[in-house]
Amino acid sequence: MRASKRNSNALQHSRTEYQGKYEAAEEINRRALEGYKKVLGNGHPNMLISVGHLEIVLEDQREYKAAEEMNSRAPEGREKVLGNETSDTLASVYCLAYLLHQKKDFAMAMTIHERAHSDKKLSLGVKSNEVWSD
Repeated sequence: MRASKRNSNALQHSRTEYQGKYEAAEEINRRALEGYKKVLGNGHPNMLISVGHLEIVLEDQREYKAAEEMNSRAPEGREKVLGNETSDTLASVYCLAYLLHQKKDFAMAMTIHERAHSDKKLSLGVKSNEVWSD
């Protein structure tokens, strides 16, 4: 949890520090991603968080295709490393659904969101016939 909070704070600082300077933010995030990959490997949680950071920078630039490519990697990696019912994995899946919605790919966004919703219910032990909302 601490690492997740620290990474979230780092991203917020990055967004504030580089607000409007998307090319610089993208370059910094790409370098961080490559460094994590090289030192920690593809499956390390910090590398996966770095993928998410780069995805956000790309999304902020409205580079939705590149952002989707990055964002689709994060849930797959987190599922392999952490499982599909962890909060980090579910957050990645919800982010992918949001990105698809931003691209106006509503059918795929709904499919991904329903998958995340189903996994969230499983992680909380909610039975399918119970009323439950986000």
